[in-house]
Order: sequence, then structure tokens, then C-alpha cells
Amino acid sequence: MIKAFARKINPKFRINISSESWTSFLDDYYAEKLPMFYLSWLADYPDPYDFAQLYYSSKGEYGSTLGEAYVEWAKSNMDPLLSEIFKTTDRGKLSEIYQKMNELAYENALYIWIAQPLNVHVQRSDVKGWYYNPARFGVDFYTLSK
Repeated sequence: MIKAFARKINPKFRINISSESWTSFLDDYYAEKLPMFYLSWLADYPDPYDFAQLYYSSKGEYGSTLGEAYVEWAKSNMDPLLSEIFKTTDRGKLSEIYQKMNELAYENALYIWIAQPLNVHVQRSDVKGWYYNPARFGVDFYTLSK
């Protein structure tokens, strides 16, 4: 999609799409050879901080790879907000901080968010023990019973 729309903006834009093995990808990723890539993240724990630190921090796994200009910008703009998260337990204040971070990310086009997977769960009515857990995909069959 990016390739097609970039060409519509300017026919001189050339985007080559390629795939590589996971080990080659990691080598190129850490060597900062990838101008753009598709990658996702599953929560380590069910808290927005797990994603905010990863993507927005100047030291985050993804944020730190956005280049020197981003790292310097994040030190002044994102890192103070991340630090503020640890100073409050007020859910309203936390929501405001995360909202501000997302607005900064949107205004500065940090990422192209392309998908949020939605799952449909179907089961017989006599099966018990399943519950929706947005931080965990799939089914834990050990919790199910009839």
C-alpha cells in the first residue's frame, strides 16, 4: 500500500519491498540498515507503559532505532512524560499523559500504525472457563471444562 500510494504522490518515488530471514532481519535492524520495516509487539505485562516505553522512549527497543534526531527529541519530549507516569497513581492523569504521548507521536509521524488484530471466539455453550484477555492471544485449554 505504501509503495502504491507513494508512486501516486510522485512517480519518481521508488520503494522496493523485500523479505529476509529473522536472523538477517535482526542483523540489519541492529545495524540500522532498514529504512522501514514491519514489526509488532505483544504485551509483556498488561499496562500501557510496556508499549509507551518500547516505542516512544529515547532508550526504547524501537524508539532508540529511529535515529539520532529522534533520540534527542525524545529526551526532551517523550522521556519526561514517561518519567511522569511513575509519579502518579491517578488514572485520569495517567490517561492524559498517554494521550499527550500519542498526540506527539501522531503530530510527528513517528510510526505508521497499520493493524490492530481483532479475534472472534466461538465455542459451545457448555464449555466453561474461557475469558477475554487482550494481552494474551489464543486459548489456554487448561482453563476450559465442560
